[in-house]
Amino acid sequence: FDTLEHRHKMFGCECDIFVSDYKLAIEYDGYPWHQGKEDNDRNKERMLNLNKIVLIRVRDKRLQKLKDDDLLIPKEINNVSTIKNILKAIQKRVHLDIGHMQKIDTY
Repeated sequence: FDTLEHRHKMFGCECDIFVSDYKLAIEYDGYPWHQGKEDNDRNKERMLNLNKIVLIRVRDKRLQKLKDDDLLIPKEINNVSTIKNILKAIQKRVHLDIGHMQKIDTY
C-alpha cells in the first residue's frame, strides 16, 4: 500500500497502521498492554467508525475478542498463515483496487 502510515494520529487517537487510500486502520492489541483496556479499545473503534474508517483489529489470543470479526493470533506475528489471515480480513472489509487484490491473492 503506497499510503501506509505507522502510528498515525487522527480524531484524538493513534492507529498502529493507517492506509489513507482505503480509510483502513489496523490495530495490533498485544498482551499485556491491552489487558483490561477493552473500554479504551472500544472507544477508539467507535471514533474511527464515526469517521468512516474501517478497523481491522488483530488481538493476542490471550485477550478476548471485542467483536466477532477480530482476529486472534499467537503472541507474535511470525508466520505466513497469520499474515494471510490478516490480508483476507482486509479483503472482506475493504473494496481494494485490482492491483492490490492480485498482490494479496498471490501472497
